[in-house]
Amino acid sequence: MSEPIKRKASAAGIGREPALPVKPGMDKVASKLTRQARARLRRGNVPDTQVARAASVNRMTIQSFRTGAPRNDMSLSMFIAVFNETGGDPAQAIATALDTNGKEVA
Repeated sequence: MSEPIKRKASAAGIGREPALPVKPGMDKVASKLTRQARARLRRGNVPDTQVARAASVNRMTIQSFRTGAPRNDMSLSMFIAVFNETGGDPAQAIATALDTNGKEVA
């Protein structure tokens, strides 16, 4: 009888490393977009509960993102919810961020 195959535990989803490889320069793009989203939350007159509902997260998650220590990344659902609920265009923000980092924008 053969021994069971031992699989190495995945680090994806536990905050230690990205689930997929990140292209060079994308960390700068993510950081820039996160700063823009945080600024929109701080300027906007949108309740945290409204953004939280759109992002399917707890209100305290939005509040800590808005008022807590600056971060370099955020979930895609939260990014889209912040831009949509504050009247922005998330696709345009991503295109602009990529364009300003020397990448070709489609």
